Amino acid sequence: MIPEAHSRPNIPEYPQIAENLKQAIDEVYFNIKAPKQALDDAAKKTAEILGW
Repeated sequence: MIPEAHSRPNIPEYPQIAENLKQAIDEVYFNIKAPKQALDDAAKKTAEILGW
């Protein structure tokens, strides 16, 4: 697995992006949202954070 590994992005926004992903995983785990909806929402939040 080591040849396939990558380090975390070294950007100041990374902690918030990681929190968005954690929230999406929690929403799926607790059956609050469907997986696609949770990840789509996290992607939208991440795009806003990055100014896309």
